Amino acid sequence: MNNSILYAGAAMLILIAAGFGAGLYLYASCRREIRTVRYVLTLKDGEVEALSTKLSEDLKALSERVEMAEDRAGVLVPPTPPPSGLNLARRSQAIRMLNRGAEPGVVAAALSLPRPEVLLLARVRQLAPPLPMPVIDPESP
Repeated sequence: MNNSILYAGAAMLILIAAGFGAGLYLYASCRREIRTVRYVLTLKDGEVEALSTKLSEDLKALSERVEMAEDRAGVLVPPTPPPSGLNLARRSQAIRMLNRGAEPGVVAAALSLPRPEVLLLARVRQLAPPLPMPVIDPESP
C-alpha cells in the first residue's frame, strides 16, 4: 500500500509537469507567432508608406499635367462653327423654284440640299404673308 500511494503521487506529479510543459510550449509558440506577425506587419507598413508616397507623387504629377492642359486650353482659340448648309443664294433659288410650283424633292435634288431643309423653306414660305405686287402704270413713260 505504501508503494501504491507513492506511485499515485509520482503519476500526479508527472501529469502536472507534462501539463506545465505543454503550457510553456504553447506560450513560447504564441510568442514566436506574435513576433513573426509583428515583423510581417512592419514590412507591410513600410510597403504601404512607400506606396502612399508614390501615389502622392503621381497625383501631384497628374495635377500639374491637368493645370498645363487647362493653361493650353485657355490659349487655344475655339473652332469656328461649321457654315450652315443653306446659304442665301441657294435659299432664294429654292424659294423661287417652290414659287414656280416645283416639288420639294425636285428642288432638293437640283440644288443638292437636304430634303428636310427644303420642306422647312416651303412651310415658312406658306406661313409668310404674300408679297404685294408692284403696280405698274401703263401710261408712265
